[in-house]
Amino acid sequence: MGSNLMRTVTFADLPLVEYLKQNYVVVWHNQSPDLFSSEAGQQEKYTAEQVKAYPQGGGGGNVRSYFCTPDGGILYYLEGYWSGERYLAEARFARDLFDKVKSLPATEQAELARRTLAKHEEMINRERQAIREQHPEEFAGRFRPTEVRKREAALGLLARTLQLSTREASRPVPPILEELRLANIRRGAIK
Repeated sequence: MGSNLMRTVTFADLPLVEYLKQNYVVVWHNQSPDLFSSEAGQQEKYTAEQVKAYPQGGGGGNVRSYFCTPDGGILYYLEGYWSGERYLAEARFARDLFDKVKSLPATEQAELARRTLAKHEEMINRERQAIREQHPEEFAGRFRPTEVRKREAALGLLARTLQLSTREASRPVPPILEELRLANIRRGAIK
């Protein structure tokens, strides 16, 4: 469902699409095109309630966005489905990161990228903590899937992605895609 939402919701956001067209070479790669399709090969349809309930950051197992240097090294990547607004903010962050590192040698690029990603993760964690502090009643007792809890959880998924991005900084994308393909084969997601 996450990949369908990325195509039909996130990438339907016109300001986001314009920003991406002006700042990136955009590539869509689907490693498992049949995984979430019906027997007739059609994308499953979801109700408005299902779409609204789907969490930002969900679908990280099969939805990834890589923001790379011109030579294919990863600067930053996102896992999962994100709203157009959040995706645009993260695309701008990735572009700013590229502008900071583009004139540096590769080894210095990776180090500055890691430091900048770690700072971004700290900022996201502060935002997450602020939500917890502003709404303590939401986090007491039994879990309830409220908008506040979903927003806090999404920030947790974003912070996790930033941790992973920090480790992947400067790695080339093709070996990572191959690792993902093999992992998907092992779990039976693709043949």
